[in-house]
Amino acid sequence: MTERDSVDNTRAAALRLLTQRPRSVLELKNRLSQRFPTDAVNEVVSALATTSLLDDAAFARWWTESRTGSRPMAASMIARELAQKGIDGETVAVAIADVDDAANARALARKAVRSIPTDQYDRFARRLLGRLARRGYSSNVCRSVVQEAWSESKDAAMEPDPDVAR
Repeated sequence: MTERDSVDNTRAAALRLLTQRPRSVLELKNRLSQRFPTDAVNEVVSALATTSLLDDAAFARWWTESRTGSRPMAASMIARELAQKGIDGETVAVAIADVDDAANARALARKAVRSIPTDQYDRFARRLLGRLARRGYSSNVCRSVVQEAWSESKDAAMEPDPDVAR
């Protein structure tokens, strides 16, 4: 296999990886280095970095949006994940600047409360605190969100069901 063939194969693999989801420069380099020569990987990655196909800032924004969407996560945990993927601190700070931990924790709690029994406060608080803590929320945010969720669940239990005929 010639060097040109190696670069072409590396480029094809890189494009396949990038069609699955955005990737950071370091992440793409690591994946390609498992199968292809270092020279070919460096050439392809540097060529892709000059295009919009490989952009760490865009990747950081995408990652943050995906992590705060369906399964909300704390900004500190998102920052840690981005750092592991090779994103520099300044880019991480810009990407997570708009993350509202309290609002995300409330959204997660609203989903989680559906599957947590609300008959005992201790059990309820322990389970919800655990879920929030595993997503990286601070203890202050966790405690206030648990109190809000407990109050909301008790208020909802007190309201009469509008579908029940009187």
